[in-house]
Amino acid sequence: MRRFRGQSRRSRPAQQGIRLPRNAPDIELEIERIGGRGDGIGTAGYKLNYETADWPVFVPGTLVGEQVRARPTAATAQGITAEIIELIRTSPDRAEPVCSVFGAGQGCGGCAFQHMSETAYRQTKTEAFTGLLEKAGLTPKILPPVWTEMAGRRRAKLAYRRTTDQFITGFAGRGSHFIYPLESCGILSPALKEVTDALADWAAPCFTAGETGTIQINMLSGGADLLIRPDQDIPAERLTVLSERAAACLRGGPGLVRLALLPPGSAEPVLLLAPAEATLYLDKAVGGQTLVPPPGAFLQASTEAETALITAVLAAADITDGARPHIIDLYCGVGTFSLPLLGCGASLNGYEEDKAAVDALVAAARAAGFGNRTEAVMRDLNAAPVRADELADADIVLIDPPRQGAAAQIAELAKLGQMSVAPTIVMPKVIPKVIMVSCNPFTALRDINLLVQAGWHLDQVQMIDQFVRTAHTEMVACLHHTGGPEGAYWAGAQTKTGQQRQR
Repeated sequence: MRRFRGQSRRSRPAQQGIRLPRNAPDIELEIERIGGRGDGIGTAGYKLNYETADWPVFVPGTLVGEQVRARPTAATAQGITAEIIELIRTSPDRAEPVCSVFGAGQGCGGCAFQHMSETAYRQTKTEAFTGLLEKAGLTPKILPPVWTEMAGRRRAKLAYRRTTDQFITGFAGRGSHFIYPLESCGILSPALKEVTDALADWAAPCFTAGETGTIQINMLSGGADLLIRPDQDIPAERLTVLSERAAACLRGGPGLVRLALLPPGSAEPVLLLAPAEATLYLDKAVGGQTLVPPPGAFLQASTEAETALITAVLAAADITDGARPHIIDLYCGVGTFSLPLLGCGASLNGYEEDKAAVDALVAAARAAGFGNRTEAVMRDLNAAPVRADELADADIVLIDPPRQGAAAQIAELAKLGQMSVAPTIVMPKVIPKVIMVSCNPFTALRDINLLVQAGWHLDQVQMIDQFVRTAHTEMVACLHHTGGPEGAYWAGAQTKTGQQRQR
């Protein structure tokens, strides 16, 4: 039998709910399945509020078929959360974690599946993905998944805390503010790991006890791009020392391309140091364009995953030689997908809430010679989605929303697909193809179902394992509209003149 250490008093339950007393009676159960957060789930009788009933019990760090003894920690609307204290029967799929701070719900919150063999890990994520499709009632062609290497992470957002005697950096624990160090982290790329290992050396003298914040690290083509987000103001003299020490410490390793600071309450980063050009070269296999991300920009988690995602998007777009499709890129970011599509001959309108990202996309497009085919504007697509009549000019709509999905924007897109026999206007083009990229298949399939109800057909999906050893999955989906040839009618389209739109 294998025993596990108790949960740290600084940890909190993974799911919010009613805290149970620490002397609550233990539960013995068999794990029946793996949940969406990566927890093992079983069923056990438990007395709560003077009533005994069978409850779903969520136990992090467990595998299907294992018999465990667990200590209940909280009662939620979903069931009982618990921490494993004894492994009575072990699954043959159990493996030794590569990271020393990976824990069964009480360690670093970065990974969920380091205790699984590679075969079991891939099977678990594949079954979870296909299970979501089945629950959504969707039957697309499922392309082979792409599995990325474990130590490939090129970006990380680290928490930091300065104590009296040390500078602590790392990932926060699951459901807690405790910071776990990264000495044995198995998911960071070697270059990123080298930067994180050096943080304490150059940063410690520049912070005082009690100061906290985060450090965003993006590994660009020339080196590290750092954005510090302190929770407290840092005096100018300390910022000067911070810049000097960072440049000196990283000079002999992966290099420093930029150091910036986002002061508390500010929306604009302050550039502290830029010893090299902050550029990111896309893989030549997908066009080789150059991105110019601003400080703290959102990037795909790894170069390998980025290339796989772009490859999937280009394949779905299927732009033939000589074609000049018009593409609308929603949540376009810095142009990770826009630039390769422009490289295939497309014209593009991009929409993005982050002005710095919009400026970066426009600058990169101009530098690549695509400026006359590119327009990008800042727009909050949740508050002000691109309207259906604005989308009507597109041959392809590409949408890469945040984790919560794009309910408002999908509603506008759905209007475009709803056909009527009592038209107010003759549509000049076929309804656009839709390509969706998502880091949350649950919300993506919710949104896709709305498009299916509006006449689109989900042709194919592909899972890309960008977030290695976590319960998170990236996906790319392609949809085409099944109703109406060119010139189909759409009730509700409007133009400024009220006349028929011309091609």
